[in-house]
Amino acid sequence: MNRVEDLTEGLRQGMRSLASGVCVVSGLKDDGERAAMTASSVTSVSDDPPSLLVCVNKAARMDDVLFHSEYFCVNILSSDHQDVSEICATPETGEERFSVGSWSRHEKNGLHYINNAPAVFICHKQRVVDHGTHSIYIANVDEVLVSDKKHQHLVYADGRYHYL
Repeated sequence: MNRVEDLTEGLRQGMRSLASGVCVVSGLKDDGERAAMTASSVTSVSDDPPSLLVCVNKAARMDDVLFHSEYFCVNILSSDHQDVSEICATPETGEERFSVGSWSRHEKNGLHYINNAPAVFICHKQRVVDHGTHSIYIANVDEVLVSDKKHQHLVYADGRYHYL
């Protein structure tokens, strides 16, 4: 083991060893334009109430979208969605991110979700915690959509995609 003196760099290097599920978080801007970003920092918080959290860099456009929105959607990705993850991780904005994948519009809140994802969580934002470079969005889960199809799950580790 080698000690990394720069803690920021050490954190980055060390976290590359932690495999994470890949998600796309989607929401709506104030003007109704769709927004989405790839996220690997999504975690369940509690099952009573059912809730999860999403960490978003404050420099990301999605931070402003989530901050001003009451609802957002978390889409769990499978190996079939690597192209969706890649476009949602680029600097492309708005509708360009929705040019890949099979998206549907939620009839109650207008959010767009990946209709063939392994799981989709419709979330109602409860709290925002400010910490360092990131905002931590804590939300109650209002609705869950789960696929009955078997999927190879998309994970990210050591700087690249893998399938389980």
